[in-house]
Amino acid sequence: MFKARIRNKGKTNERREWSIALEGHREEDDVKQFASSLWAEFQRLNPGARPGKNGLPYYEAQDETGMATGVIIFNFSRRQLRGNGTPNVPPFVQDAQGNPWPSDVLIGNGSIVKVAFTVWKWNPNGEGGAGIGLELEGVRVIVHSEYVAPPPADYSGAFGGPEPGHVLNGTERRALPYSQHEDDGMTRAISREEIQALREDLQALAQGAVAAPPVTRPPGPVRPAPSPSPSRQAFAATPNAPGWAGQYRQDESQWDSGDSEEIPLLF
Repeated sequence: MFKARIRNKGKTNERREWSIALEGHREEDDVKQFASSLWAEFQRLNPGARPGKNGLPYYEAQDETGMATGVIIFNFSRRQLRGNGTPNVPPFVQDAQGNPWPSDVLIGNGSIVKVAFTVWKWNPNGEGGAGIGLELEGVRVIVHSEYVAPPPADYSGAFGGPEPGHVLNGTERRALPYSQHEDDGMTRAISREEIQALREDLQALAQGAVAAPPVTRPPGPVRPAPSPSPSRQAFAATPNAPGWAGQYRQDESQWDSGDSEEIPLLF
């Protein structure tokens, strides 16, 4: 078992899988022991083989400059669909007493969890090296850090203050924004006559006592970076816990097998 802090992987889950990333510092004893046990399991399952680019289910994180941080990331995952396309059984999630975790309570980064997992091998005889993966079986939450979603962006002020133009009267329907209702006949093609009438109204407005201000395009809103999906937020952690599960998908840039006969280890 391995207890660890949840870490945000920060990537979209294109593979449709449940996943968790656990982190710990390379100098921590639990991290060293867990990494060593994974290396021993690799050797047992792939005797005489060398790990490929994705051969070991952990790597050392880097900062924005590309320098090693000393933080080791262990990845676990479980595909939502089996090889034959049928749904897979999801990993279980429970609290410290073993009670089922409610599906509407999200688990945020920084939570302390234990992970149950199984180890599987891949490409044992193929070119490019062999590897092992960690199949995510379940998660026990020891210390819960609630996931707080960022507030939705508000673009209602993008056009600035009021300006001359049409104002709804009491008899006109005040519709919901188009994104909040289905097409119920409110959306339709505008006729040429209506377009001409609109032009005439604008011309009359421009010649009125109150001149319309020059039309300027407001700066477009800067969209914030998308937050990790709740499913990924719910699974991420760090070392010190007993138990894990998952299938490792490491960036190819994180591992370079090279031509050396010496296996590069993190510890």
